[in-house]
Amino acid sequence: MMEVNAENFYLNAATQSTDTAKALSKGHLHISVALQEESRQKRQFILIWVQRGLAGLMDGSVCTLAPIFVTVFAT
Repeated sequence: MMEVNAENFYLNAATQSTDTAKALSKGHLHISVALQEESRQKRQFILIWVQRGLAGLMDGSVCTLAPIFVTVFAT
């Protein structure tokens, strides 16, 4: 019951919260700084998610294909 109460509390708090950073940035952030920040966010996304995903994909492919190539070279 405590977990349900805690969940309800945080869900209610989340519905009442607002994104003040977005509102403040519209009024106080220079356009060139905003563009730089957007560029950094895109770069960060690529470095965190896309690069790791590709590395995992390549690692999985090598692990899958390695036994096949070993068998081919052995025969």
